[in-house]
Amino acid sequence: MLKHISFFLILLLSSLYSCKNTKKTEPIIAPIEDSIIIEPILEYGLPIDSFLITKSKVKRNQFLSNILSEYGVSYRTIDKLAREYKDIFDVRRIKVGNPYAIFQTKDSLPKIVYFIYEKSQSEYVVYDFRDDVEIYTGLKPIRSEIKTAHGVVNSSLWNAMTDKGYNPMLSIEL
Repeated sequence: MLKHISFFLILLLSSLYSCKNTKKTEPIIAPIEDSIIIEPILEYGLPIDSFLITKSKVKRNQFLSNILSEYGVSYRTIDKLAREYKDIFDVRRIKVGNPYAIFQTKDSLPKIVYFIYEKSQSEYVVYDFRDDVEIYTGLKPIRSEIKTAHGVVNSSLWNAMTDKGYNPMLSIEL
């Protein structure tokens, strides 16, 4: 029995010793420095640093099928785009000279992710090829400025505009 009591005392003393020597450590919280959050640069609402981007303009006798087939989009998918989404954008309305952009993955084998066609200077159409093909439209932000010009007309408005360094086409609009 003495063995049991001595064993119990040793156990009790060792537990008291371990409890006494364990300090509660508080978590170290490092002060947060003023960090700069860099906003991504967006174009058409998409972050441009995440993609390989190819920009071009629609050439004469070039159709949606010509453009997209160069980037591995099947004719079946192109036909689906033309038929199912013509209420959003009719592909027959693609105009020569209008800009478009191809957004591809940054992989060793780039894959098309988005095709953006600019209908006008402010409107564009996005073809999203990520999961299932989707199409939606968007608007570019428009910034307008009002500028004034002044001068003295001695001979003609055209000459007065060019003498002052203004665009002479303004005289035609006036």
